[in-house]
Amino acid sequence: MQTTGWRLGPHESRLLTWAQVRKVDCARTEKVAQALHLSGDQTTQLLSRMQKRGLIVQLQRGLYLLPRNLPPGGKWTPAPESILSHLMAVLGGDYQITGQAAFHFHGLTDQVPNVLAVYNNKLSERKTIGKLAFEFIKVSPQRLGGVEEQKSPSSESPRRIGSLARTLMDAVYDYSRFGSLPKAYEWIAQRKGDQSLLLQLAEASVKFGNVATIRRIGCLFNLLDAPKRAIELLREAAPKTESFIPLLPAQSRKGSTSTEWGVIINYSIPHR
Repeated sequence: MQTTGWRLGPHESRLLTWAQVRKVDCARTEKVAQALHLSGDQTTQLLSRMQKRGLIVQLQRGLYLLPRNLPPGGKWTPAPESILSHLMAVLGGDYQITGQAAFHFHGLTDQVPNVLAVYNNKLSERKTIGKLAFEFIKVSPQRLGGVEEQKSPSSESPRRIGSLARTLMDAVYDYSRFGSLPKAYEWIAQRKGDQSLLLQLAEASVKFGNVATIRRIGCLFNLLDAPKRAIELLREAAPKTESFIPLLPAQSRKGSTSTEWGVIINYSIPHR
């Protein structure tokens, strides 16, 4: 066990050595007590002390992430994908990263998020785990999908993140949460020459979006002269309506109208 810059007590050293030798990344209090032959109170005190020192991270009460190797100095912070993978495995849930982290990952923005937004089917809360802040957004299992699994340089757990098409759809669908309109329209317009992407975006909108999202993206696709097949997919999924919604919510409703999509075009699309 590499401990440069760390001063470890005997029980702390035994626990971290055990985790390294046994390749244990996540353990409950009872398992630690059994492995180290400690009483329940001794184990609780040990884990509490190590958590406060930044040697381990508490996922839930009685459940801890353990490092394979300690960094030289400072406190240990596990990779977010390791936290999410272990937490959702314990909860029996599924998840995917969305929002600003996905926007940044796909090169849509240079802004690095302070909070990691996570669609999942178990939790609905803001939670700090270790030193990382998460916004867990509970959705139905049907709204999970369109995911890319990326190898993480800092964790054995893969990074589960929405594909580019799914991320663009989320930016329109969840605009009020992510503050992503009208920027999302610009991101799509900049990629109007990528017919494959626009078709994937249409498919993601039909599968994971709602009627308002389908109507807004359908109207946008008309303005961008998107591939006919992509527009047809959206048209087939959009019910006929006599009511109108604005292309850009929370803006003036003045503008021309698209009766086909039931959308007030109150925003001028750039890069047309």
